[in-house]
Amino acid sequence: MVNAFGGTRDVIIKFDASPVAFSIDAYEAVIEKVKQLEGKRAAGVGEADMSAKKVVLFGKTPYKVHVFDLTLVDSTATYTFEFTETVPTIEDIS
Repeated sequence: MVNAFGGTRDVIIKFDASPVAFSIDAYEAVIEKVKQLEGKRAAGVGEADMSAKKVVLFGKTPYKVHVFDLTLVDSTATYTFEFTETVPTIEDIS
């Protein structure tokens, strides 16, 4: 993966342990989040590890907010996203 600062690091992106259907827009939002986090890491300001951190992602589809729980293991460059829900606005997050 090439990040915003020109460095490279292969990453592993995993999704829910049990298959859950969600939109292509949500997948694209996940990729953008990984690119953002990898860019911060390359700049030396990224988070090392995180466990089940709730992330709210905005895709390109209007009125769709995608919510995931994210676990990151920085040493193995593994991002695990557990899908929670897609809602119209932030106020609708349960």
